[in-house]
Order: sequence, then structure tokens, then C-alpha cells
Amino acid sequence: MQNARPIAYLLAAIALAGCAATTSAGAAADTTADDDAQISTDAASDSDVAKNDVAISDAALDDTLSADVAGSDAAADAVTDVASQDVPDAAADAVKDQAGADGGPSCSDFTAPPTTSPTSIVVLNNTANNIYLGPPMQNCQFNPGFAVNGPEGEPYVVSLEACAFTCGALQTQGCGCPPVACQPTIVTLVAPGKKVDFGWTGTVFYPDAMPGSCYSDSQCIAKGCFFEAAAITDSTISVDAYTGATCNGAPCSDCTPGASGNCTISGASSTSGAAVTATAVWTGQASVQIVFK
Repeated sequence: MQNARPIAYLLAAIALAGCAATTSAGAAADTTADDDAQISTDAASDSDVAKNDVAISDAALDDTLSADVAGSDAAADAVTDVASQDVPDAAADAVKDQAGADGGPSCSDFTAPPTTSPTSIVVLNNTANNIYLGPPMQNCQFNPGFAVNGPEGEPYVVSLEACAFTCGALQTQGCGCPPVACQPTIVTLVAPGKKVDFGWTGTVFYPDAMPGSCYSDSQCIAKGCFFEAAAITDSTISVDAYTGATCNGAPCSDCTPGASGNCTISGASSTSGAAVTATAVWTGQASVQIVFK
């Protein structure tokens, strides 16, 4: 009987150990199941995130591709536009636009034809002697035979020198002087009681400031140009007459006037003697008389 009790105790202990092992195994199983469930949940979450990331990446890629395509189309259109332009015309238009920017004058403003008032200037010699018309010294400049001053006495440029040009001309040519820049001297003799006529367009030349981009040759910008315009009415026309003519430092031989009563002295280099000035006011009339008395 004494040996039976320890055996009973041993069996009880074994039974308890078995229960504990079963309980631990169950707990472990429960824990493993929970962990597996959590892992499955996390995996599902990661999968959803990955799908979202892929969707976002696809959308971003689509936007980028669309932008690239649009940019390529715009670039292609720009190339097509440039290719379709007439380059010389576009360049000319750009020059004109630039010249007229900010309210300034455009190149075309300097090519407008002037309003003319053709006038015949009739010089009458009502003196008892010959009078001589022409420059008092040889200076290679063209002498129209008369001068024009504005209503306030300001001198006008009636004709341009050989090396001066209009603004319109310098838009298509350079400003170099012609091969023969020296104009021949013309001295006209008018007999007593006779006359000579000078033609005039009724226009004068004003120095003007044309935009540099309008010049055909940029080297002409510093030289400047002239703009031809109608003379102001009530201007004064004047003519100088002299008592003789000089041919290379010596008195000239008079020419013989024809039916008109005037002639050009051959070989004259200038007029000579005292000068007498006669004037008349021009109001725009077609004919004006300058009378020497």
C-alpha cells in the first residue's frame, strides 16, 4: 500500500502535464492563427497599396505622355508655320513693325509722295542793261536759279546736292556719291526787257530723322536723309542778279540772246559784279514774276 501512493502521484502529475501541454498547444495554435490572420490582412493592405501605386504611376505616365505628345504637336505646328513663311517678306515686315513700334514713325511714312504745286518762276529784266543769273562762285553745287524762304524767313532747301538723298531713296540704295558729283556752272544772260523762266515743283526738302532700321545701308544712318514736302504758302521767292560773268578768272564774252531774249554763257565759272536781289511772295499760284527794275 505504501508503494501505491507514489505511483498515483506520478500518474496525476503526468495527467496534469498532459493538460498543460494541450493548453499550451492550443494557445500556440490560437496565436499562430491570429498572426496568420494579421499577416494576411497586412498582405492584402500591401497589395491594395501596390495596386494604388501602380494606378497612380499609370495616370502620371499617361499625363506625361499626353504632355509630350501635345508639346511635339505644338513644335511640329511651329515648324510648319515657319516653313510656310516667305522669309524675306517676314523680315521686311519685322523691320517695318520695329520702326513703327511705340508710336514712332514707320518706314512707309518716309516714302509718301509729296503734294506738288508746279510753278513757273518768271524773271523779268526791266533794267537798261544785261543781267547775269548764276552762282557768284564755283562750288560744284546745282544752282536752281532762285531761293525760297518760309513765312518767318527760314531758308528752304529747294534742290538736293549730288551727295544728298531722300529718305525714301535710302531705303533701297546706298549713299555713295555719283562718279561725277560736281555740277557744271550755268550762267544765264537776260537782255533788257526780256525774261527767263525757271520751273519749280512747289516742294522743298527738310532734313529728317528716319529710324535706323529703315536704311538699306546702315553706314548711311549717320549721314541722314531729307524728306520732300510741299512748301508753305506765303513763302518768299528770291533771285539774285549780277552785272557780269567770269570765265576762269577773266571776263566772259557775252552770248547772243535768241528770240527768248536770254542765253547761256559758254565756259562761265561764276557770275561777277554787284548783286541785286528781287523777290515775290508765293501763295501757291501757278506762276510768279520776279521783276528787276
